[in-house]
Amino acid sequence: MANKYTIELVELTPQPSLVIKSTVAQDAIGEQLAQSFGKVFTFIENAGGVQSGMPFMRYLDMGDSQFVIAAGMPLAEALDGEGEIEAHVLPGGRALTTLHLGDYAGVGAAWDEVWERARSLGIEQQSGGWDVYTNDPTEVAPKEVETRLYFPLGEPA
Repeated sequence: MANKYTIELVELTPQPSLVIKSTVAQDAIGEQLAQSFGKVFTFIENAGGVQSGMPFMRYLDMGDSQFVIAAGMPLAEALDGEGEIEAHVLPGGRALTTLHLGDYAGVGAAWDEVWERARSLGIEQQSGGWDVYTNDPTEVAPKEVETRLYFPLGEPA
């Protein structure tokens, strides 16, 4: 079976961000993201910070029935968090990336191909990656939604 996605190796610069970490069932991720993004956006605005990109969701631990995620926003300059809002850094270094086009419900197929490529490089874990909308899903048709996936490589096992 041919791969549907073009997977590239890129070099990332560490990116300061603010996040809310939560443990959530897979079918409740969308609702959790909406709440978290709203709180983080308001915090950044009130703190005088500058958002430097689109919101992201990072997969910290992918259990069988629940995921631990970090939902947040990248910053132009680091800010301290407060309460449930935490300072976070998206890692720099080598990473695999691909672009999923279409409804977010289909992004799992893209992740499967990224993880397959990572395994071919000697990396077994599936957590640590993140995805970012590159356009606004409220402004484009579902088939035109773009989701960029990033998977940091670290050192091969």
